[in-house]
Amino acid sequence: MQLKKTSLHDLLMSAVMGMLNPYLYYLVLLNAYKLLPAQEAGTLNYIWPLVLVLLSIPLLGQKISLWSIMAIVISFLGILLISTHGNLLLFHFTSTTGVSLALSSALFWALYWIINLKDKRQATARLFPEFLFWSILCFHHYCFHPSFFHPPMARTGRCGLYWVVRDGHHIHLMDECP
Repeated sequence: MQLKKTSLHDLLMSAVMGMLNPYLYYLVLLNAYKLLPAQEAGTLNYIWPLVLVLLSIPLLGQKISLWSIMAIVISFLGILLISTHGNLLLFHFTSTTGVSLALSSALFWALYWIINLKDKRQATARLFPEFLFWSILCFHHYCFHPSFFHPPMARTGRCGLYWVVRDGHHIHLMDECP
C-alpha cells in the first residue's frame, strides 16, 4: 500500500541509499579485505561510529563536548597506530589503497545511517526500493566484473551459493559450475 504512494524524490532517495549500503559499502569493504589482513581491514572499517559522530555535527546539527573531541582524537591515533603497525614515524601502510577502501566503507556506512535518520518513510516502504536498486546494481556489476564475485575456492570446481551476511544485510551470489 505504501509503495503506491512513493514519489520520485523517495525513489531517488532509495536509489542513493541502496547504492551507499549495501552496494558501495560491501564493494569497497570486500576489496579492502583483498588488500589487507582481515584484522586490519575490520578494525579500520569499525571507525564508522567516529565518522558518524563527526558527520552528525554538520549534517544533523549535533553538538559534541570537549571530552568527546578528545576521545575522537585518541581513537584516530589508535587507528593510525593500527594502520601503520605501530610505526607512526614511518607512516607506512600494508596497502594504502586497502586502508583507503576500509576507511571509505566506514564513511559509506555512516552516511547511510545519517540519511536513514532523515528519511521519515516507514521501513517497508523504504527498504524494498533500496534493495531493488541494490539488486540491480549488483546484477550489473556481476555482469561486467564477474571475477570480483568468484573467491579462490570457486575456481576449484565447487558449486554453490555464497553468502556474505553482516548486520542483517545479505548478499546472494551464485557460483557457476565449471
